Amino acid sequence: GKQIFALCSACHALQADEPVREGPSLAGIFGKPAAMSDRAFKYSPALVNSQWTWDAATLDRFLPNPRRALRGTTMTFIGLKDANERAAVACYLQRQTATNGGTKSLAK
Repeated sequence: GKQIFALCSACHALQADEPVREGPSLAGIFGKPAAMSDRAFKYSPALVNSQWTWDAATLDRFLPNPRRALRGTTMTFIGLKDANERAAVACYLQRQTATNGGTKSLAK
């Protein structure tokens, strides 16, 4: 998951105290409503109004093609087409979230 997340780290930080990049910090994202993890970031209205909660299932639906999954998102990432890669990123994010004030990790 960490190696695949390297694609994401160009735009997203994992620590809350890192500067805002092109995308929001993902610290504490697992289990939180979309558009709530980084108060310093200006989220798209599409994400603000999505009523999504970030979990493995939501990431699996979003990451193959973010712009198709959520019309109006400003995320420019082309997507992760491989389901195993998406699962690995979700596990990695969940582990990182557990160490950054998020929900308890189910991944080992």
